[in-house]
Amino acid sequence: MIFAIDMGDLFGPLIPANWIWELMNIMEECLEIFQVLTKYPDDLLYWAQAHGLPENVWVGVTVCNQSMVESALHCLSSLDAAVK
Repeated sequence: MIFAIDMGDLFGPLIPANWIWELMNIMEECLEIFQVLTKYPDDLLYWAQAHGLPENVWVGVTVCNQSMVESALHCLSSLDAAVK
């Protein structure tokens, strides 16, 4: 199991879409399970609904305060991911 991008955020506002494509393609080709956390649940949800997530990619949302909880819960309940 690999915790991907532990000091960054794959769905952060400065990450180009082509980087996300590249990483998702690499993760999909591997046999390992990848854990991806983000503080941007709306961007994660948008990506997942538009492009899907590989079955070996587990996703989660980091919340820093109570105001982030509702957005995180909406995202996770709407995602079609193997593990969330």
